[in-house]
Parts: sequence; C-alpha cells; structure tokens
Amino acid sequence: MPSKYNNQIQEKKINKWREIILRIIKEEEKLSPVLESEKREESARQRKQISEPKRNFWSMSWLIITFASFFIIAVFGIFVYSGLRPVAIIVGKPENKLWIKVLEYNKFKEKLNVLFFYYQKEPKLKLPPAEKIKEDILEKLIRDELIKKLAQEKGVKVSLKEIDERIKAFSREGWFEESVKRYKELYDWDLEDIKIKLLEPLLLREKLENILSLDEEFNRENKKRAEEILNRLERGENFNDLAREFSQDLATAFKGGDLGYLKLGQMPKALEEIVFSSELITAPVLVKTEHGYHIIRILKREEDQAWLQHILIRYKTLDEWLEEQREKIKVFKLM
Repeated sequence: MPSKYNNQIQEKKINKWREIILRIIKEEEKLSPVLESEKREESARQRKQISEPKRNFWSMSWLIITFASFFIIAVFGIFVYSGLRPVAIIVGKPENKLWIKVLEYNKFKEKLNVLFFYYQKEPKLKLPPAEKIKEDILEKLIRDELIKKLAQEKGVKVSLKEIDERIKAFSREGWFEESVKRYKELYDWDLEDIKIKLLEPLLLREKLENILSLDEEFNRENKKRAEEILNRLERGENFNDLAREFSQDLATAFKGGDLGYLKLGQMPKALEEIVFSSELITAPVLVKTEHGYHIIRILKREEDQAWLQHILIRYKTLDEWLEEQREKIKVFKLM
C-alpha cells in the first residue's frame, strides 16, 4: 500500500510538470522570434508547393520536442529526484535572448524566515497579508536573478577584498559596528551574513550602475531625449520652461535650471573644460558627465567662477532596466 500511494504521488508530480512544460512551450512559441520567422517563411512557401510546409512543420515540431525533452530531463533530474522544491519558473527573453530559470524554495524560505524574524522583533508593526508577502519575496527573487544574469553577461564580480574595503570605510565613519548589532537584533545576521546578503549585492549594483552609465547603447534613448531638448532650444524655445518640464535635477528644475555661481573644482571635469575654455560659449551645449547628459548655458563667466543654467537628463538606472526586462519574461508560479 505505501508503495502504491507513493506511485500515485509521483504520478501527480509528473502530470503537474507535464502541464507546466506545455505552458512553457506555448509561451516559447509566443516569445521566440526564430519560430515566428519560420512560421512566416512556411506561409510563403505554401503558395509555391505543398511538400515544403510539411517539412517545415516537422522541423518546428522536432525543435519544440527537443526543447521540451531537455527541459523535462533537467527539471526531473534536479527537482523530482533530488527532493528540491521549485517555487517558480521564469521563461522569457530579457536582452532578446531565451532564458529559463528555476527559483528554488530554499531561497524563498530564507527570505521568508528573515521577514518573520524581523516582525517578531518589532511586534508593533503589522504583518502584511500572506499573499502580499509571497508576491513581494517572489518579485525580489526574480529581480535578483535578472541582476545576476546581467552581471554574468558583463563579467562583473565582487571580490572579498572589495567587501572588506567597504567595511573598513564604513567603520572609519563610526556607525558600522552599531549597525552590525542592529542587524543581529532584527534579522539574526552575523557579519558574514551582512557581507553576503547586504554588502555583496550593494557593491554589485554599484559596479553595474557605473558600467551601464558608460554604455552608449544602454543610454541611447536618454541621449536622444537630451538631443531633442537641445534642438528645441536651438529653434528658440525658452530655456527656463524646458528646464522646468524636463530636467531631472529636482533641486534646480523648479528654478529654470539655475545653478548659480560655481567655482573651479565645484563641477565635473568635463563641464569645467567647456565652461572655462578659451572661447566663451554663449549658446546651449550638450555635455556628458558622470551624472548624465547636461544641456549647459553660461549666463556669466569670471576668472575662476561661472553662473550656469542646466537641464539634466540622467542615465538610465538599473531599476529602470529591471522594469523593462521584467516586462519581457513570464513567471510560472508553483505555489
């Protein structure tokens, strides 16, 4: 009897995975431009001869069968027979490349335990509904995986040396030791937990942000927006009005982009080279700095200082990229 019961459970698992595979295959057919291209080519050949579409049909069928077989073997091998439990499967085309990722239950449970520990230590706070907790944790896991994928593609890693150097820098500021105690109280984390779960992801994000800020293709739309604003200024539109409407420097946008007087050493080097060049530039000009794309207008210049206006279009952030990529994936929830 126990053996028969176990077989029934195993059969239910297999049937469930079969359903998941069928859903994934349907999603792949929607997402894959390769398959869509083959379908269009097949349609064109149908007008020429009958035998050609049949070959295309079987070619596509074998492609799907191969994909499904590989996925079934991988999933069964890793999860069914190893005893691990997946909570979701990600299928999509971030960066226009087919991507399949299985989210494991142990990672979900780890974040869930941290959250419950926190609320136990802060009884005055109301625990969110269970469904919201589940959705928030799952979304965090998805975004973590997208960041890891991007880091792998860009060859970005964080070393232990970099983490230790950041800890030393925090310690010199005099607040890090107290924070370690606080994390122990709230999350039951020791120093090693802080390194792996907090500092490593933090440094990885910082490095990715720096790399992406230099990537022209990544920031193509932002640069295009800055160039369009510059064109409007060259056609005679009011600088103050456009600064109020478009500048992403919230500290100056409401003032029409007025930066006041800035001295040598108070502005990025690329900006200084334009502002204090031998020839005074009176027309608005586009300058790229570490902060983004500036449209600069020099109102007045003296020997070591200048009165400036600017419109700032910042670089695309990592969070904005994540939002874009999140739209390109489908998540199959298993819990």
